[in-house]
Amino acid sequence: MGQMKILAAPDGRKIGWKRLAPGDFIELMDAVATGSGGTRGSLGLGAVVASVREIDDVPEPFPRSKEELRGLADRLGWDVISALSREMESEGNPQTLKEAAKN
Repeated sequence: MGQMKILAAPDGRKIGWKRLAPGDFIELMDAVATGSGGTRGSLGLGAVVASVREIDDVPEPFPRSKEELRGLADRLGWDVISALSREMESEGNPQTLKEAAKN
């Protein structure tokens, strides 16, 4: 769904990202679901992180579990996640940290 876009990250890495397809979003919901029901913030942040398709031209597999999502988020870091969220927001993508904060 959609074309991959490139973010020149603040740390110098090249981040390839693509808006999540509806099916990807459903998979993400399953990956972050918990019995406690407190997943909305995780889902918004997770959508930003899961949109990453490559880092420095190396393909990045879609995270299939909370641990994989957490690992990718840690590899990206807050500065990259924030920059990616801002870029998504400027593209009119609802999957942003700002949206997650509202939930």
